Amino acid sequence: MEVHVVSKEDNSRHRVIPFSSLGVSSLNQLTNLTSRVRVRPVVISLTSNNLSYARGGTALRWWDAYPIPSTAPIDSASWGIVPAWGFAVVIESATPGLAPGTLLWGFWPTADVPVDLKLEPGPLDGHWTEVSEPRKVLMTIYNNYEVQPLITSSVKNPSDLTNLAWQALFRPVWQTGYLLNEYVFSRKTTTSQLHSQMEPIHPLGINVSWSQEDADLSGALLISLSASGKTARIFAYQVFKRLEGSRPVKFVQITQAPDLIDSVGSKMGSGLPSDAISYGDLQQALSDGKKVPSWLPTNTPKKVVILDFGGRDSSLECLLQVVSKYYPQESPNLMILQVGSQQKIYKSGELQKSGEEFTRLGKIQVNTSGIRDAALRAIGSKAYFESLAPVWDSWLDSSHSIMPDIRMVWGDGVSGETGIEQGWTRLSRGEVGAQEGLVYRLGTASEK
Repeated sequence: MEVHVVSKEDNSRHRVIPFSSLGVSSLNQLTNLTSRVRVRPVVISLTSNNLSYARGGTALRWWDAYPIPSTAPIDSASWGIVPAWGFAVVIESATPGLAPGTLLWGFWPTADVPVDLKLEPGPLDGHWTEVSEPRKVLMTIYNNYEVQPLITSSVKNPSDLTNLAWQALFRPVWQTGYLLNEYVFSRKTTTSQLHSQMEPIHPLGINVSWSQEDADLSGALLISLSASGKTARIFAYQVFKRLEGSRPVKFVQITQAPDLIDSVGSKMGSGLPSDAISYGDLQQALSDGKKVPSWLPTNTPKKVVILDFGGRDSSLECLLQVVSKYYPQESPNLMILQVGSQQKIYKSGELQKSGEEFTRLGKIQVNTSGIRDAALRAIGSKAYFESLAPVWDSWLDSSHSIMPDIRMVWGDGVSGETGIEQGWTRLSRGEVGAQEGLVYRLGTASEK
């Protein structure tokens, strides 16, 4: 059994330590057996989100999800365990409803070890909340756990493993796309009566003005940067599902691999005008003459809404210059939402520059947990999950057909060329392609 740890100062430095050296029987070890649920991770994924958890681990307290025990041979002030999304099997429990063998979805350590949780029943059957004292500093979404029905705890069945891996890759980012479309850019005129009773939610999920005009995409040019990334693809799926009257005038997706995504709208039968272009096309539009490129609306849109999912260096600046060049007379209102970041380890100078750009351009940060919390407060847990479930199921049913290029890259365990260790190296170097999904078998699911 092993644990993957990352340097808090330089996230490109990482190592594997044996679990036996920690001097504990589990991570987050709890001594009260009546409230303890002990689990073992079986399938987790690694994505660019994990780089964000390391980069923001101190400020946003992600290091506190699974702190290194004080008995460990390394300094917990300098090293930390990066959490990851996926599934774990209950191995010990005295909690009714969580018998040994139960499969749980949630937030786990990048480690192949037993983990202790203190879980209390959530608002709905099968939903649980982690309530131990150290976890209270985390945003709420990271303390929610759900029982995964219809799959046996052995997780050795190939089809079960494939299903779990696909969910581990997409379920976290799917919720971001869903919340943006359903609650931030809400559709009062065309959505259900349930949502017509609430105001749209600010992208941070905080009590700051976010009017119906802010949320309205009709008449807008909607642009996605780094559009072939997983979160951006989920958002695009939601956009293509929007009903007439709530659609933007055009949806432009900018990516290094436009061929991967340019046919999704037509596959879905969407009537939304859209184009997928490359970063090279963006640069070309800046150097061309005054004729409006075919991927931009000829007439000036009411506003331009840009969602930056982690566009390449200078791509946002280039895009803003293109917009200014081709709509010079009547500049449209501009809104920039920061959703993700590039797949790389940011140096301190880059982080400072990014922060300065954020302020200068008036970007708005997206906080998935904050939006979710606001939605739960507005309509209640029952209504929230009942409206979410069929949308998630519908996406699951069609996801493989609209993303046939995505291939799962399986790994086993923590150390070595096929383990989490090598996956982190590839992520930190920006080597994981848009068509790859890194997933890892651990515990009873591992082939090691």
